[in-house]
Amino acid sequence: MFPLLLCVPLGWMLWLFSGPGIQTVLVLAALAVLLVFGLTWLGMVHWARRDRRPLTWYGIAAVLTMIVLVLVVLQVPRQARWAASREAFDLLAVELADKPDLTVSGRIGWYEVNQVRHVRGGWIVYNSTGSGMFDDAGFAYLPGGPTADLGDGSWENPRFVHLGGPWYSWTASW
Repeated sequence: MFPLLLCVPLGWMLWLFSGPGIQTVLVLAALAVLLVFGLTWLGMVHWARRDRRPLTWYGIAAVLTMIVLVLVVLQVPRQARWAASREAFDLLAVELADKPDLTVSGRIGWYEVNQVRHVRGGWIVYNSTGSGMFDDAGFAYLPGGPTADLGDGSWENPRFVHLGGPWYSWTASW
């Protein structure tokens, strides 16, 4: 039962790390929940060893946690969610080329979008959840790659991660 319960916060962590930015407050909350699970796991292992019960289920919980940690470090959740959404974003880029003044909000692929802005050399797509309390995050369609003159004065220190082709994820302070 414990490994099944553990799947809830582990799945939450995978989802949190699948967006364009890291939502710091929610990640800290998920880590707190995982800390409680970890302490519970230690207690359960201690009692199981004391009573000479098999540790198979406790090993499964540890392996699941390690798998999620490796996936997060390798950025697999972000790449997988992006891959599932890429076609919808490519269609958006085609629509924006035809109608540059198009207002976009709502769901695009597996992401909630609240704004799209034209910038020199492409488009900036704002993810509704952003990257926490003080940062914005989203995606950028930049066929020529990111340049220093992309901002419109509302960003500080934009950071871009190449997703493939002309697409980037980005985070920036405001």
